[in-house]
Amino acid sequence: MEQIRKGMVVHSSDGEKLGKVVAVRSDTFIVEKGLFFPVDYSCRLADITEVRGDGDVILRLSKGELEKGYAGGEGELAEEGRGTRESSRAEMAASGTRDVSVPVSEEQLQVEKRKRKAGEVRVSKNVVTEEKQVTVPVTREEVRVERVPAGRAASGNEARFANENISVPVTEEELVVNRRPVVREEVRIHTEAHQEERPVSASVRREEVDIHREGARRSDPDDDLDR
Repeated sequence: MEQIRKGMVVHSSDGEKLGKVVAVRSDTFIVEKGLFFPVDYSCRLADITEVRGDGDVILRLSKGELEKGYAGGEGELAEEGRGTRESSRAEMAASGTRDVSVPVSEEQLQVEKRKRKAGEVRVSKNVVTEEKQVTVPVTREEVRVERVPAGRAASGNEARFANENISVPVTEEELVVNRRPVVREEVRIHTEAHQEERPVSASVRREEVDIHREGARRSDPDDDLDR
């Protein structure tokens, strides 16, 4: 059963804590020696009724049934338990050391940048009315009457001897003012990006390690982790 792993806590059907799993085999698993079992105890995977996500294994047997089963086959169970315990001891003896990793965490600052409105530039145009005067040359006709002696015979059309008014137009130029819009100048606004260093601060958490030794001899006299 892939759900069974070392370190899980085994309970009987009536809620008694039996011990932790120290080894898993094809069809059995070994419960460590403790207050309930005097030696390592072998249980069948078929005796498991429930495996809880938090690391608890529930057996279908009660504490009394387990005690009877242990008393009935003590020699076989004790031998299997001793074999498991001796195998674990042999593995530890062969390695000579045991390493335990304890993760120590801390928070780090991760700064993101986003754009926001820092200000604005407004250009307002107002219409101003003013009087402007320009000088423009104009042409006009003036009348000058001059009499000159002719001393010649009149032609048929000239000697009609009739009352007649002759109109001679006299012209001049007048000023007509028109307006046309022109672009006098342009206002151009430029924006430039400048980079600067700006500090940012926030509260972060980190884990610190306190080491307390109980009943363990210090292997290195210079080790001051627990001071």
